[in-house]
Amino acid sequence: MNTYHRLFVGLIGALCSLAPIRAAKADNSLQNVKPDVAAVLKAASSAYDKLTAYEHTETWTLHSADQKTTSFVTKLAFKRPNRFYVQASSDDDLLISDGQNLYTYRKAVQEYTKDAAPTSLAKSDDLLGAIPRNRFVSVLVVLIVQHSLDKASGFLSLATLAPPTSYHGQLCNDMVVKAGATTIHIYFNKQTHLLAGAYWKHDAESVTEELSDVHTNSAVPNDLFTFAPPGDAKLVADLDDPEELAMQQKYVGKPAIDFSLKDTNGKTWDLADLKGKVVIVDFWASWCGPCQMVMPTIEKIYEKYSDKGVVVLAVNTWDTPDACAAFLKKHPEYKMNVLLDPAGKSEDSVATKLYGVQGIPTTLFIDKDGIVRTYAIGAHPPEFYMAQLKKLGVITD
Repeated sequence: MNTYHRLFVGLIGALCSLAPIRAAKADNSLQNVKPDVAAVLKAASSAYDKLTAYEHTETWTLHSADQKTTSFVTKLAFKRPNRFYVQASSDDDLLISDGQNLYTYRKAVQEYTKDAAPTSLAKSDDLLGAIPRNRFVSVLVVLIVQHSLDKASGFLSLATLAPPTSYHGQLCNDMVVKAGATTIHIYFNKQTHLLAGAYWKHDAESVTEELSDVHTNSAVPNDLFTFAPPGDAKLVADLDDPEELAMQQKYVGKPAIDFSLKDTNGKTWDLADLKGKVVIVDFWASWCGPCQMVMPTIEKIYEKYSDKGVVVLAVNTWDTPDACAAFLKKHPEYKMNVLLDPAGKSEDSVATKLYGVQGIPTTLFIDKDGIVRTYAIGAHPPEFYMAQLKKLGVITD
């Protein structure tokens, strides 16, 4: 994976990562979003609310500096009150709710799960969780449908509204987000108010996300929301996330890889020197919405357990020192040790080079012997982090 592809996957995953959305607290405001941008988002929300059914195909294409292209396809559909369908590609997960049962199928291992369907689209964490991290437009559609745009408010607060423009033959409102060296255009059809696609630009490389085969209401076939497991597929209780499982197999149970970084006060921290203590390493960035969801929990652990043999290292990565400083100035409540990963977004960062981080937040729990015991991608409820501490012998409230 090249640097730019990693940036896209990491940035989109961090801004709208799926586990973080599940963990987030409900707050349906867009109070930090510019008024004209909020108006476009509210019009989109109203338009999707009026639909009884919806379907689209999203094509995600990376155009690299060497003229190579990489494409992925996602199919997303829903039918109220609680039927939906997500297929990332022929080799990825298939998620189907037929209104009574919820099925998740993974072709690579020929396994599937069967659970009770959620009572409504809004109550389905699984719908969002099935969409690959780099399919930003599909994620945004689900956030709008589920009235959860507040979960991406940190990202959307950076948005401005440019003059209407043409996108693949559609007159669209053009929402522009600048995140570091990356510029993102998000297009909403000016007539229907539905999402049409997005365009990302970074130096000589770019990504397009185009929606096609968009159908609404009666044009969405009922048989799309049915699942018949292949004859050789096995029913299992749970399916592991392949990316997280791969990282766990690589790092968990093995000695933590040493690093030496300075914190915002100029103090140098050497991970190897912290043996004898439980260490939490949380990789985060100032622009990362899900990271911000986790930080109150990480701060609470720092405040309550620092005198009980727990060291918290919040490693600011894929970021700039100025952006980190501005964020901390805005949030004086964070007293934890904030370390600066000097390589920023490059593949030479501590996060990426030493620990294979693909998306943030990523949190490591290291035991007193310096062994990694937990490698967790994305944001999780506070109970998850407390449970990891208990596993390492820390007495929690």
